[in-house]
Amino acid sequence: MSDNKICQLNIGGMDCADCAVKVEKQVSKLTGVKQAQADFINAKLKVEFQESELKLDDIKKAIHDIGYSVKESRPVQKTTLIVAGMDCPDESRPIEDRLKKSDTRHWLFSKRVPASSENNAHRGRHGLP
Repeated sequence: MSDNKICQLNIGGMDCADCAVKVEKQVSKLTGVKQAQADFINAKLKVEFQESELKLDDIKKAIHDIGYSVKESRPVQKTTLIVAGMDCPDESRPIEDRLKKSDTRHWLFSKRVPASSENNAHRGRHGLP
């Protein structure tokens, strides 16, 4: 049975490609790490490791040792909202605006409008065109 764990960490101070390479190399050389993938644009590190060989605190320490701060990300949660009574896309805008102001970074919106105008339904990710 596999005891691999995948987690995502927020890395403070990792703000360029060289920083990302440095963090990836530091974490990748730890025994038990299967994969480390740094994203300097979002200051995140995704790491897969075997919990039987390595603890998350060991990964955090290795990152601290090269001068970066670490904060574990909250698990991603999926929530589906079904709102009855909206019969045109403009009615969903106040809900979208309120969600965009919340503390989450990304929302995926899917609108379903009446069959007569269903070709106007669209999907989009908050913050992206």
